[in-house]
Amino acid sequence: MKLRRLLPLLIRMKPITIGIIVCLTACSTPAQQTTLEKETTATNDKKDVEPSNSYSKVSQVRNLKTSPDRLSLAIDGQSDLFYYDPKDKSTPDNGSTVIVTNQGKRYKRLLEGPINAQYHFAAKGDGVTDDTKSLQAAINAACKANNPAAKKGSSPANGSNTVYIPHGSYKITNEILIQGSCTILMEQASSYGGTRIQQMASGKHLFHIVKDNDGSSSGVHIIGGILKGSASTTSAEVALIFGGEGALNANNNSTYIDNVWFQTPEQYGINFLRGDDINIRNCTFDVSAYHSIKMGSSSNAVTNSSIVGCTFYDIRAGAIDLINVDGLIVNTNRVYNNAQRYTPYFLNANGKSVKGLQISNNYLDYVNRLVFVNHNAEDVLISNNMHRHGSGRSIEIGGGQSVSTIYITNNVLSGDYSKEVNLGGANVPDSPIFCYSTGLANSRITGNTFRHIGKGKGLTPMLLTDKRTINNFVYDNMIIGFDNEGQIANPTLNRTK
Repeated sequence: MKLRRLLPLLIRMKPITIGIIVCLTACSTPAQQTTLEKETTATNDKKDVEPSNSYSKVSQVRNLKTSPDRLSLAIDGQSDLFYYDPKDKSTPDNGSTVIVTNQGKRYKRLLEGPINAQYHFAAKGDGVTDDTKSLQAAINAACKANNPAAKKGSSPANGSNTVYIPHGSYKITNEILIQGSCTILMEQASSYGGTRIQQMASGKHLFHIVKDNDGSSSGVHIIGGILKGSASTTSAEVALIFGGEGALNANNNSTYIDNVWFQTPEQYGINFLRGDDINIRNCTFDVSAYHSIKMGSSSNAVTNSSIVGCTFYDIRAGAIDLINVDGLIVNTNRVYNNAQRYTPYFLNANGKSVKGLQISNNYLDYVNRLVFVNHNAEDVLISNNMHRHGSGRSIEIGGGQSVSTIYITNNVLSGDYSKEVNLGGANVPDSPIFCYSTGLANSRITGNTFRHIGKGKGLTPMLLTDKRTINNFVYDNMIIGFDNEGQIANPTLNRTK
């Protein structure tokens, strides 16, 4: 009786079960289906290659007299599928992903994922071998897979424009040129692991973004790893990641640098002389005798870019130099050192032109200056930063002329402000807001906390004594440890309450 009652229920459940199975296949997205089809096709193709078209040496393929549609070639003991591309008449032989026969036929390796610098191009990563040629070849292959001129603006189905550089220590002795759009993926570094690349040659960049043969280059993405210099002396403009401005250099647009650890650069960790949409995120700049980042040049600007979520530790010559920028966000970074060795500055904006600069929500400890801006700056917002254990000027506005539209709001500036600095034979209070012999107009200093924590008396929280200081809002600031609210010229021409 019980079995008879269960049978109708089991019968009714059967279509539901079948429907679930059908849906798992039919309801998958086109991308998922394509990936599955590629993997299945690649596996089946390897099985379908005729034994007579299976080779163990690259030289055997180069000497082919016939042109099979596909063949199997073992490189470094791993057998991979290669297919004949009759439309390609120009891609050079690189001995790994493209093999060219003596008759000019091009066989291309079927890549089912990123290009692997070790597996596909024989990089060793053993800390001894010079891996320059292997890494360069891997990146060249990735850039060519997505070349806009050759591919007419579309990404091809074959190949990969991502290079994976596995865990290891890679020594290089020349610049690695990035000639086109690609992604370089390295294993996330720790104190004793990850992907490590060290430039052994003095005066050489590590990664250098250069112009592609389409006339420009955009869309480079560098992720993870440790990049390191080795020279004991500085070389002007040399960087671990460099984007220049000359005829052979790229436009550097849409360059993204994420989670990279920079160590001991000769001058800069990152140096871009021009570019738009350059974003540096969650990187670490660690123990450097020189600098971390430089943006812009006297001729070109870096525009619409950001430096976000980075850590700067023990940067002994100053962290960031801004020469020519327009539209830069510097947000939620951490800059710190110790009482025995202060970092000179976080941001030096004493360049040709600094416009649309937002400095917000950064944390500084044992850093002398938060920022220096000169008379070529405008529309600069300095807001919600915490500067602890400062020593003298935290925000300095200089240049000797009049500066306009500087907005300093809701910052906490805490340090020793009991000292004076000698300028032109005059002793001047080294105050948190320091604007000496420079006018300030149409600006705002509101909602800040100025806290003196030194042993001596805090001299003044704000030095705004130039007669060109007019039409500013200076009020609602909290003053701790000072016996005045600031030295401000033209009180009737500025709103101070």
